[in-house]
Amino acid sequence: MISTAKEKYAALAKDSEVKKALAALPANEHFGLGPSHEFHEIKKFVEKLEKESKDSPPAAKARTPHTPKRSAR
Repeated sequence: MISTAKEKYAALAKDSEVKKALAALPANEHFGLGPSHEFHEIKKFVEKLEKESKDSPPAAKARTPHTPKRSAR
């Protein structure tokens, strides 16, 4: 997923229309083509989950306690 996103950004960076659009933006501000801050945070979270799942053995499936049915009075 992440490498695919990076590949797509790299392909867009080579696109002439994208280059023209970036050049048309105000010169006093820096704009870059790439993943957002949120994307990077999600990437870190996913990597952390993957690492945790590799480090710990699979958890036993939790069983829900059986609750007796109430009898009608």
